[in-house]
Amino acid sequence: HRREQIVNVNGNGRDVVTKIAWNYGGGRQTAAIAVLVANGVLPKPDYVQMADTSRERSSTWRYYENHLGPYLRNIGIEVAVLSHEGASSDLYNGNGTLLIPAFDKHTGRLTNYCSAYWKREVCKRHIRKRIDADGCSQAIGWLGYSADEADRLPKVQRDKWLTVVAPLV
Repeated sequence: HRREQIVNVNGNGRDVVTKIAWNYGGGRQTAAIAVLVANGVLPKPDYVQMADTSRERSSTWRYYENHLGPYLRNIGIEVAVLSHEGASSDLYNGNGTLLIPAFDKHTGRLTNYCSAYWKREVCKRHIRKRIDADGCSQAIGWLGYSADEADRLPKVQRDKWLTVVAPLV
């Protein structure tokens, strides 16, 4: 599965190679992206990383170990599993805000910041290190959002060097 390099021309007339970084989430959308890559519908990403929150369901890891991991290795993709120690916060952030998805009997669902602190920020730091090591300045970050989650995408775009897309939307 040949991958065409994504090249942009910056304001100086120089080519800027952009890397593809897939944030592997371990769910249904992850499996769908894997199949699309294996069948040449999506290009093979340069980097694939999964943030280990240390709170994933054991079935997520079993599915990775027994199915998706071997499937991806068969097409030449290794998943970098990033330790939870790379997260900037654990159950509470510095302001005392609970980060896990939880519910209050009076107000309903509480804020859900765990994805930002436990996954997104850990993966972004990893991608930044990888593109710097490869002498690149930009990356396209894949998130496995499905069509019903498309409204979440604008909330994650925060860096000039990283363009976040949802290849399933």
